[in-house]
Amino acid sequence: MNDRKITLEIRSIQENVSLAAAAASAIAGLASLTETDRAQIDLCATEALTNCIRHGYGSEAEHPIRMTLCLCQDHIRIDVCHRGGSAQALQQALDKIAFATEDEFEAFMMQSLMNEGGRGLALIKHYMNEVAVSVEAGWVCLTMIKRLVGQ
Repeated sequence: MNDRKITLEIRSIQENVSLAAAAASAIAGLASLTETDRAQIDLCATEALTNCIRHGYGSEAEHPIRMTLCLCQDHIRIDVCHRGGSAQALQQALDKIAFATEDEFEAFMMQSLMNEGGRGLALIKHYMNEVAVSVEAGWVCLTMIKRLVGQ
């Protein structure tokens, strides 16, 4: 199978997040993933896009967010990129998140329920097989990879 890829660009308003996340969910629907995995991809795309708006652009509207979705032979790759904020800050936030067990993850999620925010990157890191930060031509990108079942 050849890689199949699409790139979307949305403006940084919350109403656009569900539209772009639906595209991620649709790509996941083409792969050999469980319903749970597809829901996790939708959630992770939503969280990554929301983080671009809140942290990359400080909730300012009308800035560009680029999302590239790739259905590859053995995985789905989602790149969510913005031109605001710092790659270093994003990487530091990711580096602080580490759960040795499922119980540790669940305990963190229960503790964070009372706080506004703070769960998005933890969910992404927990549900995706690989997560990385990069800078590409001025875009700060969060790359998420979900391996396909049986591949």
